[in-house]
Amino acid sequence: MTLIQRAAMVLAAGVILFQVATLTSVQLNGDEALYMLLVEELRRIFSGNWPQLNPVIHYSGPFDFWILGSVYALLYGWKSLEASAWMVRIVPFVLFWAGVWGFAREVRRWSAPLSGWLVALLAISPLCLVYTKIAWQHSLLLGAFSLLVAEALRARRVGGIRWLRIGALAGLCSETHPTVFVGLVSVFLPSIQPLWADARRHPRRALGAVALFFAFAYPVLRNFPPPVSEAGERAVSLLIEFRNFANIITGAQPFSWMFHRDFGPDWLPISLFALLAAVLLRQLESLVRLWRRGEATELDRFLLWLWLSHFATAMLLLAMCYRGRSLQFLGHERYFFVLVPGWTLLQADAFRRFVETTRLRGRPWAMLALLGFVTLNIGWRFVPPTLHATRGTDPSLLAARWLTRNCPAGSCVGYAENFWNYWPIRFYTRDAIQVRFFSHNWKGGPAYPIEGKELAACWFPGSEIEYRGPMRVRFDIPPQAMGAAQSCATGVQAAFLGQK
Repeated sequence: MTLIQRAAMVLAAGVILFQVATLTSVQLNGDEALYMLLVEELRRIFSGNWPQLNPVIHYSGPFDFWILGSVYALLYGWKSLEASAWMVRIVPFVLFWAGVWGFAREVRRWSAPLSGWLVALLAISPLCLVYTKIAWQHSLLLGAFSLLVAEALRARRVGGIRWLRIGALAGLCSETHPTVFVGLVSVFLPSIQPLWADARRHPRRALGAVALFFAFAYPVLRNFPPPVSEAGERAVSLLIEFRNFANIITGAQPFSWMFHRDFGPDWLPISLFALLAAVLLRQLESLVRLWRRGEATELDRFLLWLWLSHFATAMLLLAMCYRGRSLQFLGHERYFFVLVPGWTLLQADAFRRFVETTRLRGRPWAMLALLGFVTLNIGWRFVPPTLHATRGTDPSLLAARWLTRNCPAGSCVGYAENFWNYWPIRFYTRDAIQVRFFSHNWKGGPAYPIEGKELAACWFPGSEIEYRGPMRVRFDIPPQAMGAAQSCATGVQAAFLGQK
């Protein structure tokens, strides 16, 4: 085992332990809590009715919903175990590390040092650090595309294509987001020759994979294309979009999405971007030179085409964001998840070449210093705010506990202000209480009758619907390290809630 592999294993083990220990440190958001709807869909089955194909988003497929909701549904009946965000977040986290394991195994067959760099960089990739802790359907792409890039590499190495595996993975990925379609092209374009050759030798296998892909992709394709823009989400200028793209690469944007700002001095992401740009451009020059001389290995040729395909796809996605949902809005960096495994493989190879072709060769301390700089650059901005967030409790969890005690089902109906606290409250209470919403922009819930019942409400202080009328009991939740303040009250007037 090489030094870089040992360092990568230690780093990956540390990251896994840290991420597991802090899996609930970020406030549960409404999108994550939606996956508790799987319990309602299971009730449909047990009552003899057919569940909805996808109860969440009509232009994405159903499997992400059923996969992410499965753990919560399995633990739903375990009343002694309080509902927690980890019940849905553990799914993308486990899938990601399973993908890393499969990806690293394939890369190790090409180059042991390269596999070490790959594991180390995937472990500390900002997008992976942030979004493997968030139960969005997009998060599943980080692990699944790691396995797809491994399959593309294997196609160049042995020529034998595992068609059904590729078809199933690609089909499942297509259900998460439409960017998958361009992502699949960018991953498999470098292996188009062995893919085409094997398809001609085994046409039935290839057609079976295509059929499997379209079977999984059908729920998405039937509603294609999805809306590409929303009011107020247009880009200001293309230059700002390029700046935001650089912020995604360095982690400034995903960290700002999770922590509301990027911690650490400005020179940290700038220095990281300069280092990545330098080693990637040096890598591209090396690959082109080897190709022109006819000295490129099979791995070199794959990486050269992967470099070009991923650069072209990144520019295409950037143009799509510029014309649709701008990268100025935090969270939109998820549209680039399809490129993360390939990007990281290119970065790993770039660092490996930089070490092996400069004066750093044969100097282990210099190699570890280079990896240490990247790790500290990102860790400085990720670890302290994550630890700070563990000092608080999710305000929606505190609101759910209070409503459970003070608004029992049958005699009281609770109201949440909107999507962002309505679904987390339902998630944390396991629907043990009856909750309606005051205003809702998407995906409403059951309208429990309120005649003859006391009314309760939870709202965000300072919002448009902040309640100032008469009440029986009030509970103010101060701002937490992981979320904004909320207030709850019982004995709320029906007129305030828009009810007659």
